[in-house]
Amino acid sequence: MKKISVILLVLSLLLFSGSAVASEHMMEKGIWTFGGSFDLGGNLSYTGEPTLEPDKVSTGFTVMAEYAMPAKNSVSYGAGFAYQLSRSLEEFSEVSFSFTPIYGLLKYHMENQAYLVGHAGYNLLSGSDAFKMSEGGAAKLGGGLYYAAGLGIGMENYTAEILYTVNNGTWETSEVKYDLSYSKFSLAFGYQF
Repeated sequence: MKKISVILLVLSLLLFSGSAVASEHMMEKGIWTFGGSFDLGGNLSYTGEPTLEPDKVSTGFTVMAEYAMPAKNSVSYGAGFAYQLSRSLEEFSEVSFSFTPIYGLLKYHMENQAYLVGHAGYNLLSGSDAFKMSEGGAAKLGGGLYYAAGLGIGMENYTAEILYTVNNGTWETSEVKYDLSYSKFSLAFGYQF
């Protein structure tokens, strides 16, 4: 059931993005943004039995692409894709991981080019062999919910945002399963056209 929900979410996002690209009228009004972010470390939390303490994560970088269309009443909506470059745990530098979120976005534009932004979607988890290592063999990694909220400002063709993001995933062996949650603040910069 979980996999079907994920597939439906991804297909919905692809259909939404495809219809936006197919419509010439939407392309005239829409804005593409390409950019990246500097991720300020954060914490990787584990849930399951036994409960483990969160690990501190090193700083990292993320690249992204978004497409947003204006709607009524200072609101715009769209979709985006991001790829986190691998980052490691501070105490175990050989243990690295990354998430790849696909998300819908919503912006509320305020005065002076400022805006509030929110993301919601699904992300995939990948990790190094050291990240997957367990006593019972290599763990299987799974994706999960992605969400973010923040504040941004537009400056001609450029944007700057501060975001609080949460990436969720799973780490599972035949003996144990952990739900992972990676939370962090990010400083994002983009170029719009």
